Amino acid sequence: MGAIFNYLHYLFKKRIINYIDAKNFGDLFEKQNSKWFVIPFRLPNSERDSSKNLVNLDNDFLKKAYEKMEIIDHSDDERGWYRDKYVNEFRNKKILDLGCGSGKDGLFFAKRGARVTFADVVSTNLDLVKKMSEIYNLKANFYHIKSYEDYSRLGQFDFIWAQGSLHHNPKFLTKLIIKKLSTNFIKNQRFLILAYPKERWIKDGYPLYRDWGKMTDGDGTPWAEPFEEKEIKYIFSNKSKIIFQKKWNLATGVNNFIFFDILCN
Repeated sequence: MGAIFNYLHYLFKKRIINYIDAKNFGDLFEKQNSKWFVIPFRLPNSERDSSKNLVNLDNDFLKKAYEKMEIIDHSDDERGWYRDKYVNEFRNKKILDLGCGSGKDGLFFAKRGARVTFADVVSTNLDLVKKMSEIYNLKANFYHIKSYEDYSRLGQFDFIWAQGSLHHNPKFLTKLIIKKLSTNFIKNQRFLILAYPKERWIKDGYPLYRDWGKMTDGDGTPWAEPFEEKEIKYIFSNKSKIIFQKKWNLATGVNNFIFFDILCN
């Protein structure tokens, strides 16, 4: 009965509230800057930390922390499979790490021959990734996104990599971001997205998207909504096609993550 009640409550009330909340979301860049300097980052006593603090840490300490994260992320049920899947395909290709955060994935691929541009709304995230690029002696580009128009100024890439960022925006704003990016799409543009699947949201009781963000990513998270094929079709054009899809990480009894490899045109 509880599951049925939760669904009916969503259908007749929460769905409307989500719509109103999305329309009244406010300034996307202000919202993101107020939260996303706190990034997933494994330290002895925490799973997240502020890039404002991390960028000031000793080089050797940071390098060891990143190397330890790379080993752990590769061995647990989070990042290893997709890094193995794409590492050879990305070599010598232009990759946009969109909403890069700590830059863990982009740095992994850059160390193995990818030509990576890191882009983020939060300047201290980019400062941290710049520092790590220098520590690893990597050549990379960096772009601080301050407006929607900046998405159309990022340039052309073989692959756009958005891991864990776009589902934290209302869908209509993500659609706008994709539209701006699409002005530079190449032929057979590939776009890769990691998000949270609907089954995780359902298991959590159909929470409002403004509340689910706090449940998934902690206090201050302004938004999180689930992604399935329907959402991908909405934010991309009708010409797009999902060429690979995977759900994984059953730590809570349901899949916690969903991954899409999208052919955009």
